[in-house]
Amino acid sequence: MSTTPNLGLTYLVSGQLQPEVTVNNDLNVLDGALGTAATAFGYNANGSSGLTFAYFGGSVLENGSPVTVAAGSAALTASATNYVQRTPGGTVSVNTTGFTAGYIPMAKVVTNASAITTVTDMRPAFIAQGSRIVLEVDAPTGIAVSTATTGGSIAASTTNTYQVSALYPWGESAPSAPVSVTTGSGTATNENTISWTLPTGAIAAKVYGRTSGSELFIAQVAAGTSTYTDTGSVTPSGALPTGTFTLTEAEVNADILSIQGALTAQTTLVFPLRPQKWVISNETTGAYVVDLETSGTTAISVGQGSAEVVYCNGTALELVQVQQAVNATNVNGGTVNATTGAFSGEVTQTPGAGADNETPFAQYGDLFSDAMLDFTAPATSSTLSSTLPAATVYVLGQRVVIPDTPFTVGASTTSYLDLSNTGVLTVSTSSTVTSNSLRLWSVVSSATAITEVTQIAIGGRNQVTQIELETTQDFTLGAHTTILFATQTAGPSSTFDAATGAFVAPVAGTYFITAGVLLKDITSGAVGLPSGALGNISISSTNHGSVQGDQILQAQSLGVVWVTSLDAGEQVTANVYYTGTSDTIGNFLAPGANFLQAVLL
Repeated sequence: MSTTPNLGLTYLVSGQLQPEVTVNNDLNVLDGALGTAATAFGYNANGSSGLTFAYFGGSVLENGSPVTVAAGSAALTASATNYVQRTPGGTVSVNTTGFTAGYIPMAKVVTNASAITTVTDMRPAFIAQGSRIVLEVDAPTGIAVSTATTGGSIAASTTNTYQVSALYPWGESAPSAPVSVTTGSGTATNENTISWTLPTGAIAAKVYGRTSGSELFIAQVAAGTSTYTDTGSVTPSGALPTGTFTLTEAEVNADILSIQGALTAQTTLVFPLRPQKWVISNETTGAYVVDLETSGTTAISVGQGSAEVVYCNGTALELVQVQQAVNATNVNGGTVNATTGAFSGEVTQTPGAGADNETPFAQYGDLFSDAMLDFTAPATSSTLSSTLPAATVYVLGQRVVIPDTPFTVGASTTSYLDLSNTGVLTVSTSSTVTSNSLRLWSVVSSATAITEVTQIAIGGRNQVTQIELETTQDFTLGAHTTILFATQTAGPSSTFDAATGAFVAPVAGTYFITAGVLLKDITSGAVGLPSGALGNISISSTNHGSVQGDQILQAQSLGVVWVTSLDAGEQVTANVYYTGTSDTIGNFLAPGANFLQAVLL
């Protein structure tokens, strides 16, 4: 009997005895292959009935440890839109208002008087390692309030003050600036109407009032409605938010977090206690900083216009100092003193030092969000038509789920399949990527057939190549030590020289390169350089000089960012300089603490 190419499922043949045996075996293989990876916390149609929503179980990470959550069910409200959600730890709940900040969406379920009518899967897609997500944290804008003398029960000649916050899947923003209105005289039937503009990504607005200086929660209004009329019937209760966002698995699975929005107060992001590293890019405006912390620990700050590498060792966050040198013309041709680690013949810049020194994630950020997940190549064809198989694609930060999509190309030409961030597939013959799109495939045709399909994955400007190197071995750190990266975790194998531990540029072009290390003492095991010792890190290339980070006293970790031109085949290494006696650099707290990453821009 013949079998399928991927899972080895046995085909039925004509006249086969006991076909149910073959079918049942194949179903068992399918069930095992899909398992909870596809069904975790998804809708269980067979187990649901009436106003009961059944869901499959799954596994979650709680404080870095896997926890298995059993399948279960939840009661729904009749004739309503029900929002089914879970906590990061796996506790499931339902409400009819909207997805709660800090919870992970599962499904949006519409019911009639007695049964489920529609179910929309709202589970977040897996975010690929190395990807970037945008976290909006700003409050609503355009807050205004007006009053009317009828329709309510608010007292006459009373000044009422209101503030509005934005509710996101990852938390609630700080409130807007207060606005006030004075009700009319001679009547106790006044009402006040508040209006606002909700930021992108917010799922609801929360209205606070009425006493100036003591505004309390009055109402939550779902996205799509931008006004609320306060009649005085609700007794305000619940303090104003503080602008603290407790991140869930849906956010922290990404490696790069871009924080955006106009801040009205200091904003805090609370990370889970688990060994991991992130790049945090503060792209906000307003006279406030963004603080990062884990529960119950001291916060560290990221200034506006800067990007920082942040590492959690399982108990607290550590800030890896980053020196940014963004303009490649300013960092070429430098030399390094092998004894002191000093640089000459180049300009090293600090964030905000000049017009050329943009935050790299603001300038090149869309490159990190372009990725195809769970995809299959379109097939060649004996005609000029084929099908783009269903896939999940991140286009300019937007998650796009596409079904099987037929397409047709012209004869005897090279065409390109461009997917927009709204899910529109365009067949183009232009070398320029379609606006707001990711270029997925090139398709070569003869006069009558599709002869070749090639994945090209073009980002917002140019072709992207990404590599990541790591080392988990201890080695003695002298005055000048080149890090011998031992493992390649991403990128083509041709971009890694195992003998030198170096990144090898596959083509000529401009590259965004980052490197970071975690320092510890080989004898005591203590993290950080000894008392009085200075350390810094550099990235060096064969033909285009090098760049270094700041010297840091008793550093626990070091990091550096570089954007530079490289030639095809040119090698890039990371180097650490140390002023004290021999110490050790190693990776004892978590995988990925010592790394070099390169992206072709």
